[in-house]
Amino acid sequence: MSSKHSYRPERDRRAERAARWSALLLVACGGSASAPPGPGSPSDEAAPGPDSASSGSGDPMRPSTEPSLSWAVPAGAASPALSLKVGLDAGGGQPHVNATGDFLIAGPQGVGSVEQRQYLPALTRRDAAGTGLWARAYTPDARLVAALEDDGGTVAAGSFTGNLNLAGAELVSFRNAAALFGSASSQDDNYQRGERSWDIALLRLTPQGDVAWARRFGDAGDQAVRALERTDTGEFVVAGDFQAELEMDGLRVTSSGGGVRADSFIARFDADGNALSLWREDPLYIDAILSDGDGSLWIAGRVNDLSENRLWKLGADGQRQLTIDVSATGIASAARLVRGPGGSIYALYNGTEDSPLFARSIPGAGALVRLSPAGEVEWLVPLSTDFAIATIASDAEGNVAVAGAYRSSIDLGAGPLASAGELDVFIASFSAQGSLRYGFRFGGAGQDGISGIAARPGGGWLVPFYLEQPITLLEQSVPTGEHLLWIDER
Repeated sequence: MSSKHSYRPERDRRAERAARWSALLLVACGGSASAPPGPGSPSDEAAPGPDSASSGSGDPMRPSTEPSLSWAVPAGAASPALSLKVGLDAGGGQPHVNATGDFLIAGPQGVGSVEQRQYLPALTRRDAAGTGLWARAYTPDARLVAALEDDGGTVAAGSFTGNLNLAGAELVSFRNAAALFGSASSQDDNYQRGERSWDIALLRLTPQGDVAWARRFGDAGDQAVRALERTDTGEFVVAGDFQAELEMDGLRVTSSGGGVRADSFIARFDADGNALSLWREDPLYIDAILSDGDGSLWIAGRVNDLSENRLWKLGADGQRQLTIDVSATGIASAARLVRGPGGSIYALYNGTEDSPLFARSIPGAGALVRLSPAGEVEWLVPLSTDFAIATIASDAEGNVAVAGAYRSSIDLGAGPLASAGELDVFIASFSAQGSLRYGFRFGGAGQDGISGIAARPGGGWLVPFYLEQPITLLEQSVPTGEHLLWIDER
């Protein structure tokens, strides 16, 4: 695999030397066979050392004695055999994997020298082996969320102000041309003549990364996109908040208080970007949404100064079917909602140390919960640590994986894992019944973390992560920076 990446032409020599891919092999958890090198991986540099799992020495449930990596596996559990592969200097962000295994990373991309590095919103597409296919970096005044289609196309939505150059199309945000104060849609004197608002961008890219179409929505008020979800029918749902009046293809909603206060919007679009429906919800902060197979929509959000946490389920027509009180106090928030088996959903909550969830006290700063289609708690697993920031993904078998950063020590259900520094990375997989399949941590003396996690077809996970200081994993040097971790389950 080539060590030269065309999507970072401005990187300096130090970063260019770090732009290489290499494999970390031979993590056999509950199994005896190690995987062969993956595509583009060196066959000699990453060969197993005398202390690796494949040597046959030590506890087979603890495959590595490397101090940068430690494991938690339930005693007597039938855990899958795993292999790990790391792509170095691969960029961070939220991963999206399609049915072919290709993936998209949506997140900040560093441009320029180390001393003058600027991080821009970016989309980067790679094939299943990690080879870069294309990348696009955009104006700093933009925030994007995205979804990768099975044909390789990309749908993205976000918020921007000023000019958004999409390399084939340009969007310009609304400039208030009304009186000195106020506008046609709001009497709030926050909006002054000539000001640029934050508007909504909606776009589709071809499999080659070119703009198929791009649209802008918004007026004098500010709009923010919080989430984007693709439906099983090829439509997609965009949710966020808006102030004043929001118009999409003749559909109009006005925020509460005559347009003065901010409310939430939920819009459904067809594959060509045409608005099919537009709903307004009372003031809330949307943390996550999930499109269900029957066309309904789950929403996780907070109200009343962000202190009251709730779940809502809306029908395909936008009518509210369920309202679930999650917590009434504290700062807990839903990191993500993903599908579980049989119409159930998984939800991961961060910041639970002062927030009972579903009338249960949580020992630690996070919790994974499975809910029935009717919103009933089927099981709840706490992340027993005093601080954690994490997210989740689920696979076709109903397994769920949690990935995040934690401080001090974490207990995933098979004993505590002590961190090596300020923040370490942890990854854990649970069955559909809530039992731990395996877990591990890695990190150095600095503040390390993850950007997201996605399930891979055929089993396993893709995890972007960040290291503040270099570490050694299975005798492989992993430098400071943003990397990708492939986890294969066999």
